[in-house]
Amino acid sequence: MGIVTSQATSITSDKFSLITQGSDYFPEGMFLRNVQNGEISRYSGGQFHLVSVPVATKMGLKGNDVATITADQYIKVAKGSDYFPDGMLIQNVQTGEVDLYGGGQRHWISVPVGVKMNLTTAKVTTISASQFNAVSQGNDYFPEGSYLQNQVTGEISQYSGGTNHVVSAPVAVVMGLTSAQWISVAPSQYNAIPKGNNYYPDGIFVQNNQTGEIDQVSGGQRHWVSAQAAAQVLLTSSQIAVIGADQFNAITRSSDYVPPATTSSGSNSTKNA
Repeated sequence: MGIVTSQATSITSDKFSLITQGSDYFPEGMFLRNVQNGEISRYSGGQFHLVSVPVATKMGLKGNDVATITADQYIKVAKGSDYFPDGMLIQNVQTGEVDLYGGGQRHWISVPVGVKMNLTTAKVTTISASQFNAVSQGNDYFPEGSYLQNQVTGEISQYSGGTNHVVSAPVAVVMGLTSAQWISVAPSQYNAIPKGNNYYPDGIFVQNNQTGEIDQVSGGQRHWVSAQAAAQVLLTSSQIAVIGADQFNAITRSSDYVPPATTSSGSNSTKNA
């Protein structure tokens, strides 16, 4: 803790003895070692959370990071669940399963997801099966912003905030999405993810297949593009995703689209909606 003499208040022993003795004090988040057996725990919420040897090694814990205390002092503190830093990749030594630890739960990383993440043995921490299984199982893990494809239906979604956002075929074409950019997911795994609004990259132009209206999507809203504005930005059909009227109308309507300002040479200098 780095406490120095000038920070302590000296009082007489009789006054000191009048103060009720409570449990020992440890700063929140401190790592402590049992001097007798070398076990390390992290103190949090009034409990000790075991830091197993593989976890401590992966974290790079050193002597200066840990306070060594007596066995008697150590065993007085209640034990909670084992400690893993958020974002740590843990592997079951028996099954080889790799999960990402976050929010007190482990989140399964399927083989296709692992491939997309370029997972290597150097990135994972291998722990015992009993320690692995003691961590509660949460939702499967997918990298934020990744594209997922249902192996059976072929539907593609963008994954963000724990939710799938469908990328319709016309939008995917304009985006130039290819199979190298998405992760193949089993239907059961894909359908277990909640669905949100459809996905549109900021700045994409969409057209209502019934009315022919063209809007630009920006900030989750659509902005009407007049014929004059379309001509000004030299908008072509290859830049427009033609979508169903229901899909088009599901996007909140906002202000009209304003073409970006142009330089003296006539080229576009900025983009805005």
